[in-house]
Amino acid sequence: MTAGFTWQALNALVFFYKAVCGRDEVDLGVSFRKTDPRIPVVPDAGEVLRVFEKIDTKYNLMARIQYGGGLRLMELVRLRVKDVD
Repeated sequence: MTAGFTWQALNALVFFYKAVCGRDEVDLGVSFRKTDPRIPVVPDAGEVLRVFEKIDTKYNLMARIQYGGGLRLMELVRLRVKDVD
């Protein structure tokens, strides 16, 4: 299997055999390698506090609101005073 092979190409072949060739069952004999699930790296509370200590005081409140609220950057930028309770 080449590196350029994608799920879209595989699905196109399955569609071709089913819709154009009229086959009911399609087995292309393609097998994909098994990959281990990725475990996300989550910083602990101490690491987060150390990061907040390194941030300039001008941006510290914004960083804390963004982290505490789980906001994306644009959500933080568009935050209004009336949104904060």
